[in-house]
This record gives sequence, structure tokens and C-alpha cells, in this order.
Amino acid sequence: GTGHVVAGSGPCQVCDECSLQNGVRDCRNPQLMIYSLESMGVNLISLSEKAFSLPLEWSDGTSICGNASAIGAVFC
Repeated sequence: GTGHVVAGSGPCQVCDECSLQNGVRDCRNPQLMIYSLESMGVNLISLSEKAFSLPLEWSDGTSICGNASAIGAVFC
């Protein structure tokens, strides 16, 4: 089959406005929904450091970080 699940860091941002966050029971685009790796129990800080030797940096709100990172996965 062609079944797969896409996961990324942070919330799904497929739709401009999420129906689930507005109290609607079902996602408008379940075939496009991006699941949160954090909600699956993935520790992104540890994953980044162990798999890529890349410690994540965080902005303190007054300065910017030296790098931007995006972590994602596709489960088939």
C-alpha cells in the first residue's frame, strides 16, 4: 500500500486554521496531517545530539541562534 505517517517537530501547520484546536472533532485534512514527534515520546534534544552531534540552541528572546534546525520523519 501507500500508507505512511509524516511526523515533525512542533504542531501540525498544514492548515491555516486547525479545526481540532477550534473544538471540531475531526481533522479537515487527515491525509496531510503532520504528527508531532514530541507527542510520540521522541526527545528531540537527545535525538539531535546523539544522531547528528548537533546540540539544539534556544533563543532567549533578545538574540538569535546561530543555526536553524528542522527534524522530521516518515513512517512507512
